[in-house]
Amino acid sequence: METKTCTVCGATETRELLTVGIVEIESAGVKIYPNPTNSILNIELENAVTNGTLMLFDMSGKAILLQVIYGNPAQINMSQLPAGNYILRIIENGTKSTRLQVVKQ
Repeated sequence: METKTCTVCGATETRELLTVGIVEIESAGVKIYPNPTNSILNIELENAVTNGTLMLFDMSGKAILLQVIYGNPAQINMSQLPAGNYILRIIENGTKSTRLQVVKQ
């Protein structure tokens, strides 16, 4: 995590830098693999989720997929998507939100 504070207005921004191109990424109780992927992306959640949603966005911010989480691990079939970088947003139990970068080969 990296936090920066604006010297003019005092606003703070926190960013999480992720490394891509590795087999597995783990962040805040969420594990995704394989990443990069060419077909099925597995999403393992540390805690049981009774009300969860997966959202996939392209790099322009366009929503590509919205999927309810039914099991653990959850899965997204990315085989029909073009190669590139995507942002996966995971909303757990309506409150916790995690964003991770996914690479489709």
